Amino acid sequence: MESAGQHFTCDSPAKAQLGSITASTRMSWINRGRMLKSAYVSGLILSASGMLLMGPDSMLLRLVSTTNTAEIILFRTLFIGISLALAARLLFGRSLLHSIKRLDRLGWLAVIGLTGNQLGFVIAIGLTSVANTLVLLATILIFAAIFGRIFLGERVPPRMVVAISLALGGIVIIFAGSIGLGTITGDLAAIATAALYALYIVFLRQTDTEIMLVTLCLSALFAALITLPLAIPFEVTGQDFTILLFLGGLLLPLAFVLFFSGARYLPAAEVGLLALLETVLGPLWVWVGIGETPQPAALAGGALVVSAIVINALCLLWPGNGQPAAQAGQRSSPAG
Repeated sequence: MESAGQHFTCDSPAKAQLGSITASTRMSWINRGRMLKSAYVSGLILSASGMLLMGPDSMLLRLVSTTNTAEIILFRTLFIGISLALAARLLFGRSLLHSIKRLDRLGWLAVIGLTGNQLGFVIAIGLTSVANTLVLLATILIFAAIFGRIFLGERVPPRMVVAISLALGGIVIIFAGSIGLGTITGDLAAIATAALYALYIVFLRQTDTEIMLVTLCLSALFAALITLPLAIPFEVTGQDFTILLFLGGLLLPLAFVLFFSGARYLPAAEVGLLALLETVLGPLWVWVGIGETPQPAALAGGALVVSAIVINALCLLWPGNGQPAAQAGQRSSPAG
């Protein structure tokens, strides 16, 4: 009896201590999940805001009178590069050349890939129909999911598969009447553009804000340099120059920084889903700003895409689904 009593008195504090540790661990995981969900919400807001700012891009480009696409790309990307270089200087107190020294082999590959992405879009528009280009660019959803799985080990949950399917269906509805009017070369250029964009999204998850700005800046400057011979002689008017200065010097740099900053907190597939907002909101901006009424198919398809994005986010943020959100936030925490 004595030994039993001794056993009881020794065992009770141990059980109490074990219970205390278990409760503490549980609270730690709960708090960690809340923090990661908060990071996910922050990333969602940043990326969605960036896409909303990119929306007027199509409308404002319609107001540019020059028909030389290379000239538009030249001034647009040149102003983007200069603006981002100034932003990096103000934020980090270092010159662009000093920041460039931080780029490793992966960083330079990202610059080359993003430059190819910007030029690939122009090539695709020139060689195939706009409808084909935009529909095929929507394959960024698929590429982002694949590359996220290969390079980051991200699993695509069933809700994301449903959201991707709905979004792709919406894009097809928007451009169904115009698909098939292009060439295979232009179609392949559009697919390559989507793949390069998805790879850059994956790259962002491995780097910090300064490197992000540097790669965006250099890719824009390289694209401007490559298009320079095709842009001469210049035909832009004063109004054209003002519009391109506003786009490249303010609106698009801010949109890029917001979108790609948020992308560092989100799974790659979800970033690809948010990227479709520009495609579906562009026609609405043209409608509001210029009065060009979108077709019913564009409204229906756009509503389907936006619904897929909203429902996907709500499913992840719904009370009780904190663990998936936490996992997403943990995988996508920025490097610096």
